[in-house]
Amino acid sequence: MGWGKVDTRYISGNIIDIQVGYYGTFILTDDGQLYSWGTYYNLIGDSNIYTPSIYKRSEYFNNKKVRKISITHTHVVIVTEDDSVYTWGDGGHGELGTGNTNATSSPQKVNIISGEVLDVFSGYHSTYIIMKNGDVY
Repeated sequence: MGWGKVDTRYISGNIIDIQVGYYGTFILTDDGQLYSWGTYYNLIGDSNIYTPSIYKRSEYFNNKKVRKISITHTHVVIVTEDDSVYTWGDGGHGELGTGNTNATSSPQKVNIISGEVLDVFSGYHSTYIIMKNGDVY
């Protein structure tokens, strides 16, 4: 709302989710593309502050469509169409699920889960993954 209508001319497909963090915005479209803009601690990949940048599926997600996203002020969590989970950002408290506390500016696959992912949630220094079988990570 702030400045008026969002410029979506760089975005293909219909927007199905918008996640807004302290330093950036991510948009997910119905064709499984992920776009972002902002500063977000340099976690945006190619984007700049004002023009959306696309996360290339071939480069980041093994050519899979993105189907879920959750962000906080420190990290990003996404789920692809094959139920893979990727995280990036500040991992200082283990919130990236990569087995260490390192920060990363590009998506890293989370290898501690297997099976169908129902949903993902990110919170202050935490990430939760709900599996279709009821398990929670």
